[in-house]
Order: sequence, then structure tokens, then C-alpha cells
Amino acid sequence: MAFLWSDSWILTAVAIASKQAPAELWQILAAADSLDHALPLDEELHGAFARLFGARYMEEFFGRYKIGAAVPPDVRTTLSNAKDYKDAEKFLSSERRDTTSDVGDTRNQVRYSKLTSEQIREADKKYRRWLKTNKTQPGS
Repeated sequence: MAFLWSDSWILTAVAIASKQAPAELWQILAAADSLDHALPLDEELHGAFARLFGARYMEEFFGRYKIGAAVPPDVRTTLSNAKDYKDAEKFLSSERRDTTSDVGDTRNQVRYSKLTSEQIREADKKYRRWLKTNKTQPGS
């Protein structure tokens, strides 16, 4: 399976967000923002979730997410303490981010059936409320 750079970004965000316990989607968005100063597009979330769940690198636990059993413990520890997604790129053998191309990779035109647009919108709202309350970016 070919992994994209955004899969590495999302896997690292999941590892950081679920370090203590399975994370809500808004917490994954917060971790992704702290890593890349951007929020993933819906398509990037769907594509990454489809590929990462397919490889058993992510698991769902009562509507919350965590790193899957197929990720070795040493990699899990490394990713949960990461400041960027370079270690995930190595683990997944993903392509590196090409900052010269437009957003909208056609390989993200898959849907992870357990992730709805409503869940993504609600997670975005929760994250933005959290940001207003805390007035700082996570990880800063």
C-alpha cells in the first residue's frame, strides 16, 4: 500500500492526541494543527483513515481513536513524542510532502465509511472553541 505524506501527518497527530487515552477527532485536529499549522482537509482525513485503518495502524475505541496494534511499541513511543511527522514518513515509507503542488490529491478520493461530514464539522467546532478558550495553539 502506498502512503501519502498526509497519512504520516495524521498518524503522528493520532499518536500525539492519544498518548494518554484514545482521542476524540477534535483532539486529532488539534495535534495536526500543532504539527503543520494547518487543519487537514476532509479528503485528507478520509484518505488517511482509510489507508491507516486498512493497515491496522489506527483503531477506533467507542468513537475515539488511537494507534493500532500493528504499530510497534518503539515507533508508537517515538510518534507520540514527535514534533513533526518525519518519523511517521520513515515508518510508513510514505512519499515526502511536495509543497509545490496544489492541494487535492486524487488518491484521497476514498471515503472512510465510519467518518461522516457531520463528525468532521463537529470536531472542527470543538477544536475552534477550545482554541478560543485557551488562546494558544496546542504545543506552543
